[in-house]
Amino acid sequence: MQPKDQNQTEAIPFKKKNEEASHDFSFWEQSESHEEKIEVDERWLMTYADKMTLLSGCFLMLFAMSTLDPERMKKFQSEAQKNFEGQAAQVEPKQTPPTELKTELETKTKEIETLKLASKDQAIFTQQLQKEKENLEQTLANLKAQKSEASQKTGRNQLATENESLKSNLRELKAILAQQKTRIEAMASTAPYSNFLAFVMSWGTRNQDIDLIVTDPKGHIFNFKNRQYKNVPGFLVLDTRQGPGVEIWQSDGIIPGVYTFTYQFYSSYGNNEPCPITGSLFTTRGKISLPQIILTPQQRQKAFKVVISAEGKATLQP
Repeated sequence: MQPKDQNQTEAIPFKKKNEEASHDFSFWEQSESHEEKIEVDERWLMTYADKMTLLSGCFLMLFAMSTLDPERMKKFQSEAQKNFEGQAAQVEPKQTPPTELKTELETKTKEIETLKLASKDQAIFTQQLQKEKENLEQTLANLKAQKSEASQKTGRNQLATENESLKSNLRELKAILAQQKTRIEAMASTAPYSNFLAFVMSWGTRNQDIDLIVTDPKGHIFNFKNRQYKNVPGFLVLDTRQGPGVEIWQSDGIIPGVYTFTYQFYSSYGNNEPCPITGSLFTTRGKISLPQIILTPQQRQKAFKVVISAEGKATLQP
């Protein structure tokens, strides 16, 4: 065998390479031609769309022919309206109708007028309080002046002066009491039969205030607050605020029955000493003296019951 030519041997692989390369190009040509031949069939979309349109129309017809529940529909509408109103309220401020604004304006106007009247009354009351305050300040100034004058006096001279003043007041009180008793006795002697009644209470202690309270058989209570009743016989003639003092109740008619005469220790005004009190009842039949009693800040009240007949006869009950 002859040895192969070197060039021949080398040409064979080159030929194979060329064939292989040509084979590769033919593959790409075949693939490109294959892609060009692929066809996409989209005709099913038309059928699908037609079917969905028919179904939608069917459901719309079913919904149109169906009957709605009014209550549920109303509830749904109300809930939807609340939701929309809530959202609108968050976005826009609430507007008050004109009628409500007018009513509110009238109400505020009335309130302002009421406040104006109240302020006027308060101004008048304030003026009265100011006057009372000025009077009290003047009284306090007078008391301070009297105190300063009294402080200048010493020992026995001051005590003697006070005792003399007390004695003078007591003498004046006794004179007034005597005059009142004389006048009452004269009225009792000259008044028509069984047509007069009077009660006199007196005490001699200084500064203390003793009140007389009279209750007639029909329950009418006479005191310093209610001194007289309309169309009722009886009147609290004299009321003394500080002792020594006298209080007198008088009536131009007699209601037969039990009268109650009460002594009330109203205030001591700094004098806590025992207070002896005397009382006398005057009628057309004469005078009845009640027992003397003593009231203190601890024992503040004492009552006497007297039965008086239509003829003016009085009897003290035990």
